[in-house]
Amino acid sequence: MKEKKLVFVYGILRQNNTGAKYFGIKPEDVIGKAKLFGFQRISTSYIKRSENPADFVEGEVISIPTEKEKEIYKFERYYGYKRRHVEVMLDDGRKLRTIVYLV
Repeated sequence: MKEKKLVFVYGILRQNNTGAKYFGIKPEDVIGKAKLFGFQRISTSYIKRSENPADFVEGEVISIPTEKEKEIYKFERYYGYKRRHVEVMLDDGRKLRTIVYLV
C-alpha cells in the first residue's frame, strides 16, 4: 500500500473546488471536516496566525498518496506557500497532525 499524507485544506483544494478537481482529489480522500485553531481567514485563499487561540479556520483533512502531496506542494510553493505541520481537530473531536500550506 502506498504511503499517505494527511493535509488540512481550507481553500481551492477543498471538495468541489477547482484545485481538488485539478489534482484528482476524490470524496473518498476526505477524512472529515476539521478546524485549525489559532488561525484566522484573511481571504478565500489566505489564512494567518491569530493572537486569539480560540479563533479557527474551517477546512477538511484529506489523505492522499505521498506523490500527489509532492505535486500539490510544488504548485503551492510556486505561489509562495510553505509546508507546515499543524494539529487540527476533526468535527468528531479527534486531533490529527497534518500538513498545511501557509504564506
